[in-house]
Amino acid sequence: MTERLAQLMREEADGLDVPLPRVEAIILEGRRERRRRRVLPALAGVAAAAVAGALLVPHLVDDPAPSGESVTAHERADAAFSGAEAAAAADAYARGGAFAAGSRLYFGGSGEFGVPIDDPAVKSVYYTSAGVLVRHGTDYAMDDASRDGYSLVRTDGSITGLDLHLGDVSASTDPTQPLLAYARPGRGSGDWDVVVLDLESGEPVATVPVDGAFTWGGWDAPPVALEGDRVYLGLDDAMLAVDWHTGETTTTPLPTSTYPEINGDRYLSIDNGVSDDGTGLDASVRVRDALTGETLLDLPDVGDRFASLSPDGEQVLVLPYLPVGDDGQVQEVPGAVLYTVATGEETTIPASPLGGYGWTPDGLVFSVAGDSTTLCEAGSGCTTTPLDLDLSDGEVGTLRLGGMVNES
Repeated sequence: MTERLAQLMREEADGLDVPLPRVEAIILEGRRERRRRRVLPALAGVAAAAVAGALLVPHLVDDPAPSGESVTAHERADAAFSGAEAAAAADAYARGGAFAAGSRLYFGGSGEFGVPIDDPAVKSVYYTSAGVLVRHGTDYAMDDASRDGYSLVRTDGSITGLDLHLGDVSASTDPTQPLLAYARPGRGSGDWDVVVLDLESGEPVATVPVDGAFTWGGWDAPPVALEGDRVYLGLDDAMLAVDWHTGETTTTPLPTSTYPEINGDRYLSIDNGVSDDGTGLDASVRVRDALTGETLLDLPDVGDRFASLSPDGEQVLVLPYLPVGDDGQVQEVPGAVLYTVATGEETTIPASPLGGYGWTPDGLVFSVAGDSTTLCEAGSGCTTTPLDLDLSDGEVGTLRLGGMVNES
């Protein structure tokens, strides 16, 4: 939705206390809702709550965030696309995700909707309902060793810079919400603060104090996963689920001292074992309900591989460990297997020549080659789209694909 159209709609609805959804949110939610195939009734209820949350600006926390915690937002670039182009870019984003090549972000897989970030390196690409949150800087270091910047890139091509200084943390977004969640050392009654930030306004919508030791990871604060009304937090002795609306904290039945790989309230675990002949690794991959601990998919003996969970929690990609070059670029990956959590159905994914694999916001796998992108859906196979980045070989830089965790 262009800024002009948004203003006209606001003027027309003057006096109504109803927040206006963005085009990105409408398309993303429509596509995701059509694709939902939840097995458990409880999960269907959670999904409905997440959809409702995506279309409202949430200010339901009884204990509001401390004063002075707002993040300054400043416009870095005006809209670059017309109204029709912005709508097409929003559809391309929902259908094909987003990726960065060097210092330019692209919506969809054709290369038609590119937005320059005006920084040498894009480090991470996070999906939100308000657009794509980009972490960028002078190089690809992910451990706070160099300058970081964060910008919200909308599908009209406009860019809002956010004065975020998170330090070395592992933050999280939910594609159905305009929010960013992260943890920081506590500034009040708890050991840690779980902060949920509205990326469009720069205002924190929740700050929840949490107690618990964190020594197992190398970050400044525990890693988090934002999923609907909950933020999952990986501590030494518990995997917590924090309801950021109410401040209620519950202990899940999930493993402790581990990364919260949780999407769609489903938890992905990878247990590395040794092969029967003792010559190599033989991992087991499981998907569990994050709230009950029930195993939904069990993939024993997948070999020396790791896995990634789709943003909607309905698909699992099992693939080789990614070879990474000196510049942080993921090298060629010979192929992968996509599993549907509900049925265990397998779909073979072709090799990725560069950059590995990414997810679209609603759970399709994509990869990027020099002249094409490949989009794969479980049970339906893959389609290829011609790609024209309009960049010389020296300008392409490192590829960063959306939907994958790049945090170190």
